[in-house]
Amino acid sequence: MSWKKCLPILLTLGLMGCGENPDKHFETGLENYNRKDFTIAKTYLRKALAIKPDYVPAYLLLGRIGVESGDEQAAELNYRNAYNIARERDFQLHEEDLRARDDRVGLYWQEAAYYLADLEFQSQNYNRAVALYDEILDHENSGYWLKKAFEAKEVTRDFFDYRKRLQQLRQEKYANQNDPRVNADMALLMMDMATGLTRMGKLKSVSEQVAVSKDFREQAEMALEEIYAASPDVHLPKTEAVIAYTESQELLMRGKFDEALKSAKEASEKDPENARYHFAVANILQVIDNQSESASHLDQIISYAKRAVDLEPEVWRYSIFYAGRLREIGQLEESKVYLERARRNCNEDQVLREIDETLAAIEEALAAQETGESASGASESE
Repeated sequence: MSWKKCLPILLTLGLMGCGENPDKHFETGLENYNRKDFTIAKTYLRKALAIKPDYVPAYLLLGRIGVESGDEQAAELNYRNAYNIARERDFQLHEEDLRARDDRVGLYWQEAAYYLADLEFQSQNYNRAVALYDEILDHENSGYWLKKAFEAKEVTRDFFDYRKRLQQLRQEKYANQNDPRVNADMALLMMDMATGLTRMGKLKSVSEQVAVSKDFREQAEMALEEIYAASPDVHLPKTEAVIAYTESQELLMRGKFDEALKSAKEASEKDPENARYHFAVANILQVIDNQSESASHLDQIISYAKRAVDLEPEVWRYSIFYAGRLREIGQLEESKVYLERARRNCNEDQVLREIDETLAAIEEALAAQETGESASGASESE
């Protein structure tokens, strides 16, 4: 090849710069990020993007730096860039994406989708948030983000209903400020919201929501006292149950498990036909056992969980919980029945996969039992 033909190639290499490698710049940016030197980290990440404008891991790390440094505008901009590029590629991973997913780095495009979904959630654009969570859930290689997206999607759909319920209760409260039933329902709704926010890790918002719930609960208690004092024949056990249940959930959040258990049991006694109160007792007992690393309350847990399942057989969470406890005591066939019931009542792919895995494990255990019994029978006959 003549020098004239080589000249364009040499000029191109010269313009690119010798040794200009986006991977090296990204690695240097990552090292500085790990040292919390965000300014230098951003410099090298931007160098990587100057060479390769669609370098998704660089955008992801810049987004994460934005979050950790409190620069929400930078976080949104960079996460949105990462997500848009990944989406344009139909979420097909390039070499740099695969390298950035290892345990040391842990950068997934799903991190960007989750952040953007959270922004939509905060703006009460619940349908858009759910659509973003669904994109994460549609990819089995979402890793750590798969479970987070599933939880967040469930909470987001709940909040859609909560907002409608809140509007209704506000109208009822406007019509009758001192109705203890309305105040109790408001307290319950605020606590349900707090529970949802806890599942999403929004701890600051949780404390605010719990405080509002407590205020409504106290209003309900005062209104009840006034009604009972004026009309001794009047009795509102379901309202009392709502108040007790709401208090139990606040106590549970505060780590006061014994007090929470007492209030939850009170709710289940005052309104014995409400499944959520029985399930709350079972759940708190399970928390207590988990804390003590024992199974001292297992019989009670099974009893309360069974009551919840009997009252609301279509609630798949109750069935899965109960099936798990049955499996612990070796009642595999019965556990299988309730898992299959949960499967019929659930339309969440992630949950269905987990149910199928558990059912397969139970079938394997039952087959092993049958083989063992057959071998034992043959031995005895000899």
